[in-house]
Amino acid sequence: MKYLSNICIQNGGSCRPLISPYKDSDGNLRATTNISITSYKGNIVSNTRLTNYMYVPLSKQDKLSYIPLFNRFQGITSYNVIGPIDSDKVLHENISENSFILGGQSFKGLEDIRLIVWNDILYGVGCRPDIVEGKVITQLVEYGDDFTIKRTWFINTDKRMEKNWQPIEGKPFTFMYDPDKSAVLTLNIDELQEADDINNPTIINEIQTPEFTFALSGSTQIIRLNDDRYLSICHTSHRYIGNDTYEHWVYNHYFVMYDGDMNKIWVSEPFRFVSDCMEYTCGMCRDDNNLYISFSMYDGITHLLSIPLDNFQNILMNIMENPSIYEGEPNIEYMVQCYNSNKIVGPAMFVYAMFLENVHKLDNINGFDEMLSLPVFSYNDIRNPILLYFITRRTDCGALINELKYQ
Repeated sequence: MKYLSNICIQNGGSCRPLISPYKDSDGNLRATTNISITSYKGNIVSNTRLTNYMYVPLSKQDKLSYIPLFNRFQGITSYNVIGPIDSDKVLHENISENSFILGGQSFKGLEDIRLIVWNDILYGVGCRPDIVEGKVITQLVEYGDDFTIKRTWFINTDKRMEKNWQPIEGKPFTFMYDPDKSAVLTLNIDELQEADDINNPTIINEIQTPEFTFALSGSTQIIRLNDDRYLSICHTSHRYIGNDTYEHWVYNHYFVMYDGDMNKIWVSEPFRFVSDCMEYTCGMCRDDNNLYISFSMYDGITHLLSIPLDNFQNILMNIMENPSIYEGEPNIEYMVQCYNSNKIVGPAMFVYAMFLENVHKLDNINGFDEMLSLPVFSYNDIRNPILLYFITRRTDCGALINELKYQ
């Protein structure tokens, strides 16, 4: 398997975590995931989805896969923060009363935005599971220069779930709908009606969409390369029960290249970013000198890859000429360096610790008591299995053993 963080670092690029202890307006810490980026007015701008859970694969039946960060788990709610990547962000808390139920779990809020700049205006396209009951529909957002929402449109189709529309750079209001079949969708923005309310709209646009074959799902935006070809990243999703008897969830990612008419001309061999775990990307952009890719792991920790554009295009050429080039091992050392840098804060500390413990690379559990101070760990049915997990795997958990023993 290819691991893109290794490839980029070995070819003049870099990878770094983007960790901030974001809080909602009630003061609750939220996890960061599904980060999108774009180049806008001289800055790399990011939109990050903030969730009220962490994904920690600890049990056979998903009992602890989704760990709430505060209170009892009453469904997944998604907020967003947007702004220049290393500056203060604007918080958007948009949810309504409806919800979408999948696997017994409810979902609310604007999810998985892809940022795009058309005609010097910043837009985002994502999905809303809480507008039309029992459906996931598309929301298109136009942002002002201050990153507040200036206008928005809700778009409903005949499908139960609309996700992963890929906006195409340089082609306003045009999206790759089915990457495998090169099925493109263009919205007539002049005929779409703006929403009268961002959370309880009475105006919802009804449109027709192409068939979706499920062979490939869109991940990032589609960006233009120097030779006038277009490039995106797509994914396939896979769940399985491992030898450890736990359920695992992994994504395979693929570079997908199109000609100027958006006909698919090449799909790469699969790759992952850091390791064989849940990873997801919905951001790729370039400026004059560099290419950037944003991705998340375990729905709880976000990262940014950057590499000189010329180096990246050489990597693409090498992969196209020799698909087996760059085969390698997971980039576990990157995660070790991140965790030991003391820059990992908030809920991300727990996700990093779980990742490293699973690959037997957690050197210390310093700060673990801080992680366990999150409000949700006051519930023994969540706290105790996690303590037992570490106690049965490590010899340096004496304090944790005593804590569990005398509850």
